[in-house]
Amino acid sequence: GIGGALVTPSFISDVIFKQMMQEAVVLPKVLETKLAESAGPTALIKQVNETLRSNTNTFGGLRVYKVDEGSSITPSLPAFTQKSVTLEKAAILTYISDEALRDIVNIVDQTAGMVAQSFAWQIDNDIVNGGLAIASPIVGDAATVAVTVAGAYPTAAEWFSISNAMHPGYRDGAEWFIGTDTYASLMGLVSTGAGYPIFVKDAKEDNDGKLLGKKINIVEWATASNTAGQILFVNPKGYTVVTKEAMQAAMSIHVAFVSAQNAYRWIFRYNGAPLYASKITLPNGKAVSYAVTRDSK
Repeated sequence: GIGGALVTPSFISDVIFKQMMQEAVVLPKVLETKLAESAGPTALIKQVNETLRSNTNTFGGLRVYKVDEGSSITPSLPAFTQKSVTLEKAAILTYISDEALRDIVNIVDQTAGMVAQSFAWQIDNDIVNGGLAIASPIVGDAATVAVTVAGAYPTAAEWFSISNAMHPGYRDGAEWFIGTDTYASLMGLVSTGAGYPIFVKDAKEDNDGKLLGKKINIVEWATASNTAGQILFVNPKGYTVVTKEAMQAAMSIHVAFVSAQNAYRWIFRYNGAPLYASKITLPNGKAVSYAVTRDSK
């Protein structure tokens, strides 16, 4: 009500959204479900409701039959459940004084860059750990496998256990997201008995190396070293983020008129959830998932 005449600087919102997607490490890799402009703010995500995979049950109910010629095929159906997600609003409001606008070169660009990084940090953390309480977090979800780790950091054998809990169908595309302290613990780690390194960093490549052949992403939002949010092995395609319109941007010279400040506001509406309702137990009794963490002590 006190916003006065609002001007929408679309170029600022476009730049910030693009930079946000460049800075984020999880958000750009998940599946995106985009609601139509005419749709309401709520979407129903179809989750595969499968808990056990066997020779008589796949995807919660599909069954493959041996059928004699001329015989009827017994019908079967996959099982789905619905998760309702409603778009929520993540927002940033910041001020730039008239003096700063006149005296500091590129102050708007610098501020926009920090806004983009802040959105990227917080939304990634929300998807993984539930930091903003908007998306359904991967850590602690019923579809996520948590592997027991005895100490602060996994041993070589425990790294193998975490890796082996990845759903075979999601191995291609799975990546590691770990904190700086766990990354440091990887240096010089070798597998028990075999004597070869499970962590490899090629000096010729501009990345953080590979753990058991999969890309490592070092993330700021990882939780404490003895908690589940410190280590995530995930294929982001097992998670979907629902969006609708582009990032909204607005600027007003009236909100803080008496203090000679310009107000800049950005809003991004989203929500998200896994595409599976549960982890899956294989015929050998092994629980697997598109997402694997360590346990919390």
